[in-house]
Amino acid sequence: MNKSEFIRKLADKQGVTIKEAESSFNALVDTLTDCLK
Repeated sequence: MNKSEFIRKLADKQGVTIKEAESSFNALVDTLTDCLK
């Protein structure tokens, strides 16, 4: 599964748009990256 497929599945499960799911995913990745620095 690639990033696009993951975001599409996340959007479907949460009942949000792909843009909203992508925004949430990117925020999560950014937060995790900052925490691990």
